[in-house]
Amino acid sequence: MKHSIFICFFLLISLFGISQNEGQWFPVNVRFYSSAWTPDGIYTIYSNDTIMYVSGTFSWVVTKNDTIEVNNFAVWDKTWTTYSSGPSTPNLAYDMIIYNNQLYLGGSLYTGSKDVGVMIWNGSWQKAGLNTPNDQVKTLEEYKQGLYAGGNFIETADFGRNLARWNGSQWENVGQLRHGAAIDDVKSLVAGKINGKYKLFAGGNF
Repeated sequence: MKHSIFICFFLLISLFGISQNEGQWFPVNVRFYSSAWTPDGIYTIYSNDTIMYVSGTFSWVVTKNDTIEVNNFAVWDKTWTTYSSGPSTPNLAYDMIIYNNQLYLGGSLYTGSKDVGVMIWNGSWQKAGLNTPNDQVKTLEEYKQGLYAGGNFIETADFGRNLARWNGSQWENVGQLRHGAAIDDVKSLVAGKINGKYKLFAGGNF
């Protein structure tokens, strides 16, 4: 079976893939443009082996044979499309993940007149819970049946500053990495084994 890995950089305007069998980079022949028709950036790519999701600061996906209007979020499922049904559309996603068979976006997102940090696709874009982190969710990771969000968001009565856990119905406090530090900023979360024990690791400024 041939596997492909996709890579992107902030100012990258094209997708590039690497084939396991060929061992070299090649263009995927798709470009992303802003509303002013200038090349714009990709922030994150996620694939569940059948569908690929791409988010960034772009308004159009341009292929050899077609031009598709999108809103910072594009979906590859044999053809390019977008998820934009309903009153809320994602603004800028820094990370995404499939959790409990639903697509979650983390970023600087927008719903109605309020900024939110996490949104769920459920036929339309919805904020994840009433007490969702307010802004700047930069990383999402599943760990021990919970979804963890890290970033640069304000502490509330429900969760600590810049780090929170979603249990499927509400956000929970999991403590702070460094109490009261003004520069707290969780940039990456990853779950994995070390010395035979499964743990959640956080990287950032703290």
